[in-house]
Amino acid sequence: MEQWMIVGISGVTCGGKTTLANNLYNHFKDKCGHEIKTGVDLNRVELIKQDDYFRLEDDPNHTKIEQLSHINWEIIESIDTDRMITDIMKILGKKFTIYNTRSTLTHMDSENLFANHYAANYSSLNYNNDLMKSDDDNTKFKHIKHNNVLNILIVEGFLILNHPVTLDLCNVKFHLHVPYEICYERRKSRVYEPPDVLGYFEMIVWPEYEKHLKSFKDREDVVFLNGEATPEKCFQYVLKSLLEEL
Repeated sequence: MEQWMIVGISGVTCGGKTTLANNLYNHFKDKCGHEIKTGVDLNRVELIKQDDYFRLEDDPNHTKIEQLSHINWEIIESIDTDRMITDIMKILGKKFTIYNTRSTLTHMDSENLFANHYAANYSSLNYNNDLMKSDDDNTKFKHIKHNNVLNILIVEGFLILNHPVTLDLCNVKFHLHVPYEICYERRKSRVYEPPDVLGYFEMIVWPEYEKHLKSFKDREDVVFLNGEATPEKCFQYVLKSLLEEL
């Protein structure tokens, strides 16, 4: 049974979450097969990006903003969450163990993960066991009995703390925030496909973000980061925090 630390990287648009997630992934990728902290060996690291699961433009599940003649890409319906969660479960395997922030172990498996009432709609998902990693094929360190062997999954996306399954799964959670003015200036320099239409940020992007933020802003298990800080500073802070959890 593989042991996982699941790290959630959330944040406002253009807040630096993708850069942070990529930096963490690249750092830990180089550490696979090595001791990352006294008594802890890193076996593997994986990265899931929510942006890879946006629905196609012609998907009927989208919500259209009539006054802008534009799709609302800022809500959970714009994401194929079933496919994303299925891919997460393929990575974690049929049975897995979560290493949580209280230094205790929580045992979970794909059959009971969705038993909580928040995620009832996902109980019917079918997982292809042939794609799951074998319980016995879980580590390069079988000869090292005294060290803990850990895997890390990084889940990055602007709505991962607004979906019950990813919210529950991520046992270490970070959220990057920048104020309206900075976010707006950064957003103007980005090129999106399809491109933002006039008024989309003011009418949709920021109001939806504030609505999403309200649902988890008072949670004690979410660490809020200043997205105005340099990417290196954010990376070093999060890296130090993660190692302290081990």
